[in-house]
Amino acid sequence: RLEKILEETFGVFVYQEQVLLCAREIAGFNLPAADLLRRAITKARHETDYAGLRQRFLKGAVRCGLMREKALEIFDLLRHFAGFGFCKAHAATYGYLAYQSAWFKKHYPALFMRAVLNNGGGYYPASVYIAEARRLGVTIVPPDVNCSGELETLDDGRLYVGLGRIRDMEAKTVEQILAGRPFGSFDDFLGRVRLSAVEADNLVKIGGFDSIDPDRPRLLWRLRLAAQRGPVGQATGGNTTREPDDIFAGQLIVPTAKRLPQLPPVTPFEQFLYERDILGFSASRHPVTLFPAYDGVTVAAYANEPNGTAVRLCGWLADIKRIKTRETKEPMVFATFEDPEDTFEVVLFPGLLKEYSEMIREYRFFRIDGKINREGGTVAIIAEALSPAQTGLDEAPYL
Repeated sequence: RLEKILEETFGVFVYQEQVLLCAREIAGFNLPAADLLRRAITKARHETDYAGLRQRFLKGAVRCGLMREKALEIFDLLRHFAGFGFCKAHAATYGYLAYQSAWFKKHYPALFMRAVLNNGGGYYPASVYIAEARRLGVTIVPPDVNCSGELETLDDGRLYVGLGRIRDMEAKTVEQILAGRPFGSFDDFLGRVRLSAVEADNLVKIGGFDSIDPDRPRLLWRLRLAAQRGPVGQATGGNTTREPDDIFAGQLIVPTAKRLPQLPPVTPFEQFLYERDILGFSASRHPVTLFPAYDGVTVAAYANEPNGTAVRLCGWLADIKRIKTRETKEPMVFATFEDPEDTFEVVLFPGLLKEYSEMIREYRFFRIDGKINREGGTVAIIAEALSPAQTGLDEAPYL
């Protein structure tokens, strides 16, 4: 009796409509009653409602000629369905989008990842999609005053981070930049764009002027000189009123010194810190590639290992999803970690979360000890111990 209902899904309950048909065919439910059963097993409902419908299903199945043991087996299949079931139209729509997305990601990775980032949605924060784009071979470039749009843009195969992602950057400043470019020099930019000291400082730090003048320390020095001397020049239209944080009063002629001191270049680690603090992620490189102590063992090394295999990995904590256990309602965590080759999920059950909750708030680069879990069709690591991993950097032994 179930063969015709489950034929298209190879004997597995996948669609909610199959639950309705099963309840009608096996237990003699009418469709309104079958829908009550569907809702009972797919949503959190009062225990007495669930128990009553279960008993009704078993009695109906026996009345329709099934042995009670077989009826219990079928109901158990329905109960497990609750973890992944969709209505058929919903499943078809998502399947169609998933196939389209997979095709675009394979054949047009830069275009696809730009769309994902600009969409602003998704399960993960932007940092995870930036890292994924990099793994797909897309060159990521920090915001640039002459190339970036407000959102992410593509230019000659390179993905430029949007100006709108810069911390404290106002929309009106972005509009001025887009309307006024191209800019031939740092002075040209500051002479035509009205912006605050914080905005100018952040633009320099994340490399917004690198295509014009890559000497960031020298540009920061000049900004500091401008701040000390106060506003220079006239605001457009003769208006000399300026906002409290607008040190440039519209137009700016940055004072030039006859001889600027020789300043050390920005180190890769300093660049990472600037990008992390100002953009919210590292645009120039994956963070762990900065760490001399990183052993290079990635999650890909364990791709074919069986369930229960003990693993030790280092990874960058990219995201945390907090949920509660179904029975005890205690908090637990699904943590997303990254290495240069992939992302991987680490599960912290309630007891371990209590032990390491402070640590995961303070650090980002971890050593994870645990075991591979392949249940449910996905690969995750069940954490047994966490510790901050050594970076090998004098400036920051742990991050």
